[in-house]
Amino acid sequence: MKTGVVAAVKASVREYERVYHGLKPPLKTAIVLAGQGQRRALTSELKQDGRFVIVGEFGSLGESYADIEAQSPDVTICTKALTDLPEFHMFAAMLRMVGSTLITVEDRDCARRVTRLLGLPKNVGASPVATPMPHTPPPDRSSLTADTRGAPQRLVAIGASTGGIEALAQVLASYPILCPPTVIVQHIKPDYLASVVQRLDRVCPAKVVAASHHLPIRPGQVVFAPGQPLHLEVQHRSMRCVLSDAPPVSGHRPSIDVLFHSLVPLNHKAVGVILTGMGRDGAEGMGAMRRAGAWTIAQDAATSTVHGMPRVAAEQGAACQVLPLQKISKAILAAATAHEDASS
Repeated sequence: MKTGVVAAVKASVREYERVYHGLKPPLKTAIVLAGQGQRRALTSELKQDGRFVIVGEFGSLGESYADIEAQSPDVTICTKALTDLPEFHMFAAMLRMVGSTLITVEDRDCARRVTRLLGLPKNVGASPVATPMPHTPPPDRSSLTADTRGAPQRLVAIGASTGGIEALAQVLASYPILCPPTVIVQHIKPDYLASVVQRLDRVCPAKVVAASHHLPIRPGQVVFAPGQPLHLEVQHRSMRCVLSDAPPVSGHRPSIDVLFHSLVPLNHKAVGVILTGMGRDGAEGMGAMRRAGAWTIAQDAATSTVHGMPRVAAEQGAACQVLPLQKISKAILAAATAHEDASS
């Protein structure tokens, strides 16, 4: 039974190697199987094959989401039963975003069949589930111009959690090269910081960097909170990053609430944004920003992977606008360069 799964996966990878010459083994692989015994057996056998590097093994879609989003595995192995769950469409969208190819296995008999990877010839196997994304070259920053050149720009603070990396990529892809100074807190494990910053830097015309203590925050730069357990704040007079090891706030360190509260002294010269995420981190801080005169934006339910943080912000009256993801970048740029205080 267990060897059937392994044989099917390896056969699919042979086809993957044959067609996608640009991506050579070892393939970063994530395993999402509900059965603990099945999961351990498959992980153990694939670890003995030099073509695989197991980057994570998980028992559910929810458990795996943040890790897969951050690590961008080449291949994600998942049971057919999990693909039938209502939340799977968001999981599949995330796989497409990070460029991970899905292999599904039958749960009942440890996968007599493995759906083949999308894009392979039809005579190779079953219907496709996910498409490997082509490599995206870094933006040519030397040839870009900014729509906001010469305009006064407010500081932008963005908070996100589950599903946030995909959402951030979409928002930042529409930024101009001389974007408003932007700081981001994304709930993320420390080990994933470098890869996430690199991925966002590839899609964003402006420069995306990891925050460091006393780093200046300037137009044309997006500063990402460090993955180590430190809060990120903004010193509003010097416009520099401040990192601290104060206790967690709203269950997190870094905390979106901490970042947002540090921007209250900027009054109307700040823009606060909450994207998809679980829980309520950021809602209280966004409310304080709005009361101080800042413009605030929350992502809507329809486009959120998890409509937790933005829902709480909207319900508490902290959001000036509730928008679908595809409209948020434009709204940020408009608010960051607006001449009037329209937060009330």
